[in-house]
Amino acid sequence: MSCEEPVELDIEGTETKLVLNSHFTPDQNFEAYISKSLFPNSKEFEEYLDDVEVQLYKGNEVLETLMPVDRFPLPAYPRFSYQSKNSQPEVGVEYTIRAKAPNLERVSATSSVPMPSLIKSFSMTNVKKEYPPGKHSVIDSTIIDYLFDLSIEIEATDDLPTYYHIDVYYEWVPYDIIQSDTVRTYTGDFIPIVLDDPDGEFNGLKHYDKGILVKHESSDDLVLNFKTRTPNSIQSEQDIFDKLYVDLRTVSKDYFLYHTNLTRQIEYDGGVLTEPVLLYNNVNNGFGIFAGYSLSRDSVRVHTQ
Repeated sequence: MSCEEPVELDIEGTETKLVLNSHFTPDQNFEAYISKSLFPNSKEFEEYLDDVEVQLYKGNEVLETLMPVDRFPLPAYPRFSYQSKNSQPEVGVEYTIRAKAPNLERVSATSSVPMPSLIKSFSMTNVKKEYPPGKHSVIDSTIIDYLFDLSIEIEATDDLPTYYHIDVYYEWVPYDIIQSDTVRTYTGDFIPIVLDDPDGEFNGLKHYDKGILVKHESSDDLVLNFKTRTPNSIQSEQDIFDKLYVDLRTVSKDYFLYHTNLTRQIEYDGGVLTEPVLLYNNVNNGFGIFAGYSLSRDSVRVHTQ
């Protein structure tokens, strides 16, 4: 799981508190990042801690103590996270995390993983090619921008409103021609597709990092249609635009509110006519987020002819 974007916290007073960030999903161990809060307008970097007692509960039962893991030599920040060894979340089960650091107040938070939603269809149509000008404004037919329409249909649920975080991306796939065969190299390097405002009614917003956040309140299936393009040109003599993937996170209300506020806070321009955004928080006696989500995936082959 990736770490959250560091943000300045709007903190009343001068009391230092723990900041806990954790997103969890089935088939992955729990992982939490814990730091000290910063004063407003502080220029310091977050101080992530490795001396915190972190316990995970299922109801009143202690599942295990999360241990600090040094993430070095991974080129990652923060360096330390707290991870479970034996516990992975289950759908519909309420979990509580509690953390206590020396000289700081104990914090706690509770959340669960919602039922996953079903992707009924994922399609890519009306694929067109554009050839951006190269050096000296000369068109190079081996450098291609792809424009296309996307459609995502999600089956309605009985649990309304339903909250989603939807992300579409493709994999960078270089290739070689060996004895007339095309040999692909799947790199694991994924590039997000920009999902701007979809056609029709849309209750949500573009996420600050990737994808969109959606609140769905209807008993009908959710259908989203986009006109979009590859964010980077495809070097067709080296790379193949091979497949599109969609990640559908069915998220808790806490997840949705936190990421909605975080997106608006990051995009806040500081104008006198713009109201500042306070970051949503579900950590008792502290700051941060503890939130579950379930994940569904689908993919579609790219037909560029």
